[in-house]
Amino acid sequence: MLSLRPERDEDGPAIEALLDEAFGADRHRKISYRYRSGIPPIRALSFVADEAGRLVGTIRYWPVLLAGMPALLLGPVAIDPGRRAVGIGRALIFETLARATDMGWKLVFLVGDRDYYRRFGFLPVPRTIVMPEEDPDRLQWRGLAGANLPPAGGELLRADGTSIRARGFGPGRPHEGPAARNGARAPLGSAADPAEEAGHGTADEAERKEPAPVWTALEQPC
Repeated sequence: MLSLRPERDEDGPAIEALLDEAFGADRHRKISYRYRSGIPPIRALSFVADEAGRLVGTIRYWPVLLAGMPALLLGPVAIDPGRRAVGIGRALIFETLARATDMGWKLVFLVGDRDYYRRFGFLPVPRTIVMPEEDPDRLQWRGLAGANLPPAGGELLRADGTSIRARGFGPGRPHEGPAARNGARAPLGSAADPAEEAGHGTADEAERKEPAPVWTALEQPC
C-alpha cells in the first residue's frame, strides 16, 4: 500500500539515491542548489511516498525571499523510475501545497517544464522576477490562498537575504546539519516559517480522476 508521510532522518540515504538517479550525481551544480546550501529545508513540507516500507518518492521545499516576502522554492522532487506512471508525484505536490497553504505560505516557485506544471496551477514568472543564471522560461510560480506577486518583482534571494550572485554560493550540497535533521524551525514570521502550522487536509485536486503523469528528469522540479 502506498502512503505519503513526513520525511524521517533514516530516509536520508534512500532519498539521496532517488535524487541521484533522477538528476545525476552532479545535481548539486544546479542553480537551485545555491538557494539550499547551508539552509535547512522546511521540515513540515518534506514528504516521502512509502510503498510497503520502500521509499518510492520524495519532495522538499526550501525558504526563499522575494521583495522581503517569505516564499517557497519547490523541489527537488524525485520518483522511483518503476513507479513514475501512477500519480505519485502529483499526489506529493498537491498534498504538500495544501499543507503549505494551511501553514500560511503565500508564494511558491519552482524550476521546471512550464507546460507540465500548468496542471498544478503554476505559471511562468514575469520578466521582472529573476533567478540569476537560471533559464527564465523554466522559472514558475503559484500563489496560495489567492496571493499575488509583488508588483515590482525583484530577484529571488536566499532565505538569509543574500543573493546567489554573491561569492561563496557556488555549487554545493544542501544543508544536512542538526537543525535540518532534528526538525528545527525558525521563529514565527521569519523567512523560514511565516506562519504557525495549521491543519493538514488533503488537497481536493489530488483526488481528481486524471491520467497519472509520467515523470521524466526534465519535468521533475530540480
